[in-house]
Amino acid sequence: MIVFQVILEDMVFMVVLEPLVMVLMVWLTIINNIMAMDMSHMTTKLVQALTPQHKIQVEQHLSKSTLLLNHFYLFI
Repeated sequence: MIVFQVILEDMVFMVVLEPLVMVLMVWLTIINNIMAMDMSHMTTKLVQALTPQHKIQVEQHLSKSTLLLNHFYLFI
């Protein structure tokens, strides 16, 4: 009875949760791409408006935050 229950739970996981996980991963990837496009577009405008000294600081900060985001998505 216990073995049957474990097999049943496994099947439920495969049928219900796996597609959900796949959909979530695809959704996260799409959102990540949209955010990356948005961010790069916004940052180019922002960087154009800044003085050269500030430009370097902003670019360094943005590269750090992008790396952190990438690590976060890899961890998921």
